[in-house]
Amino acid sequence: PQLACLEPAHYWRYGPETVTVIEGLLKGAVIAELRRLTWDGQPATSFGEFRHVSLYGDLLAWVYTRLEIPIEVAARLYDNRVPSMPLRTTTEGRDLLDAVRRHALERTRDYRGEGGAIPPPPPTVPFL
Repeated sequence: PQLACLEPAHYWRYGPETVTVIEGLLKGAVIAELRRLTWDGQPATSFGEFRHVSLYGDLLAWVYTRLEIPIEVAARLYDNRVPSMPLRTTTEGRDLLDAVRRHALERTRDYRGEGGAIPPPPPTVPFL
């Protein structure tokens, strides 16, 4: 396995879907998308004390490192997706999204041994 910045336990626990897709793409797989027949909205409250920041941040950091995505590009990819997320509509949700972003980018930077600051997020328009 290509652990990159993940510990072995996290690679196998967190990544069965993500790892499969990324490794498949790197080997030339063609991925298709289809509409789910169920609704899976945010936030996922059934996890209670679930550690969202480390789970999603670690997975994103793994994707960024495995695909060798530069930090600036990784930040922009994340920032481009955030405005359409329902989590952005609450203070708690915005804080969570900011924490996941910071965790993923810092972990990627640290794994690569790169110095420097994390690119700042773009200014946002408040949700009305």
